[in-house]
Amino acid sequence: MSPLPPTAALRRLPLPGVWGMAIAVTLLVFGLALTGAWLDRHATRTHEIEELTQFARIEAAQTQAYVTSTARLLDLVKYAAERGGNAFSLQRLIDEKRIAVGELAQLSVADAQGIVLQSTLPMGSAPVSVADRRHFKVLADGETDFFIGPPVLGRVSGRWTVQVTRRIDAPDGGFGGAIVASIDVAHFGDIDGRLANLPGAITTIVGGDGLIRARAGASPTDIALDANFDAWMPILRTADSGLSLGDRAVAGDRHAIAWQRLAPYDLYVAVTLPDSDLRADSDDRARLYFATAGFVALLAFGAAFLIDRRERALIRIADASDRARVEMARLLAGFGQDLRDPIDALRWASDALSVPGAAPNGGELQRQRALGTLRAAGAKLGRALNDALDWVALAQASDGHSLAAVDPRDWAKLTYESVRGRARDLDVACDLGLDVPDGLRIIADASRLHRMTNALLVHALSAAGQGGRVGFSVGVRGLDEARVELAIAVSANGATSGAKQSHLGDAVAQGFAHSLGGTIEHREAPGGTLDVFRAGFARAA
Repeated sequence: MSPLPPTAALRRLPLPGVWGMAIAVTLLVFGLALTGAWLDRHATRTHEIEELTQFARIEAAQTQAYVTSTARLLDLVKYAAERGGNAFSLQRLIDEKRIAVGELAQLSVADAQGIVLQSTLPMGSAPVSVADRRHFKVLADGETDFFIGPPVLGRVSGRWTVQVTRRIDAPDGGFGGAIVASIDVAHFGDIDGRLANLPGAITTIVGGDGLIRARAGASPTDIALDANFDAWMPILRTADSGLSLGDRAVAGDRHAIAWQRLAPYDLYVAVTLPDSDLRADSDDRARLYFATAGFVALLAFGAAFLIDRRERALIRIADASDRARVEMARLLAGFGQDLRDPIDALRWASDALSVPGAAPNGGELQRQRALGTLRAAGAKLGRALNDALDWVALAQASDGHSLAAVDPRDWAKLTYESVRGRARDLDVACDLGLDVPDGLRIIADASRLHRMTNALLVHALSAAGQGGRVGFSVGVRGLDEARVELAIAVSANGATSGAKQSHLGDAVAQGFAHSLGGTIEHREAPGGTLDVFRAGFARAA
């Protein structure tokens, strides 16, 4: 075989540019995803911290208002108790609507010895004493005249409550008892523990003594805890308000803490948020960024593979074309030589026959020799012409159809299964209609038939749109004993079924139809469109 031309040899080199571009695109998109994820995490964390700080202010203001309202209620009862003396009646204040108990679990009055004299709840026959309770003892010992105690299990209410107490002064100025407002731990401070745009935030109310008063969403046994041994309590005592990131919080996990101190009541309102929640949304988006980058990288490598495959196919075609040109030149050169020899022989024989020899016997011998040469030259010339015709026929066949025996019924079922999978992904219903006898086989170019039908079905799926319907039917009828007519109908019904096929798509489909010896007819059907292909094919034996 003759060596390839230099250009063909160059085309045989690898294609690093396509794969290099795919690698560059992959590195770029993953670099962008990494940068975007880092910036998004930083921005999200900053925003969440601002939200956390603002939420702490809101919770502190809300708790301040709630405790102040409770303190005013106790002040009113204290005033009435000190003026009324023995005639004081807590129930009368309620009946006269001078006070409203609201969501209080219990409102009670205890004397100087801690015996509960009056209560909004029934107490039974046995006296109830609160003399041993801390919220009573701090008033009796004169440490303060207003106190918010840690949660205790109420002896009258039977519920876990925060006891808010106010001192009653006796006429002589001594200790005359206490007014006790029992607030359910679930309602104390009216804390929410969660803001609509800040999920995961938990509000905790803790006293300056380190004992937790209330925590949103916590069970009663999780509330009356001593926080003095937790790392976050000393941080709260450093300032009246602030923000601490990444410190160990109540739940034993890394938390961000924003707090405000309610100075008049020696309470801290702390809002905690798990450190993981500060970046939860950005982590979800980061996964989306990297998934998108991976998808783009996959597309880039897929495109590189297809381009590389196509280019290598083109290289093989070009190489084959170069070889064909070399072979053509060799054949033509050989054909010219095959023609030159008999033509030279014909010329010699003609000259020999036109100039007889001097002797009769010699002339006859020369004539016989010339005739033999003519016969041999004719044979050579015939063989050369036949070789040329065979070569032309071979060249023509290489550009023709790749004909094979095709079973229209099996082909239609395979095509339908293929398009039904795509239709299911697009939420398009797909129907198949067959009017083809079993065992019928036709001579056709299966590749061109498939590509023409695929062009029609792709357009129909697009035209039907989501929720639409595509019909695919194949039928045949006999023209004669040797030929049949094949009809392929593709219909589209749906919201967008009136959309026209692109000129390029129509040209592609019509081009394949013409190459198969048929045409495509476009029709408007009720509620949609109908494309019909018809062509005649030879029966296979």
